[in-house]
Amino acid sequence: MIEKQSKVLLPAWCWKDAKSTDEAKKNELKYINPKRYPGYRVLKVSKGFAICEREM
Repeated sequence: MIEKQSKVLLPAWCWKDAKSTDEAKKNELKYINPKRYPGYRVLKVSKGFAICEREM
């Protein structure tokens, strides 16, 4: 069950080199992947942070 929210600081490369918002979203999801952040699911991105839910 998903219970807790967490903020993950995104690296600058996620949006710095992106040519569109779709490419930025793809980079953000590439960064927050199951190997690096197991159990995390991105809810939204705001001001350089990904707001995620994580399984407990």
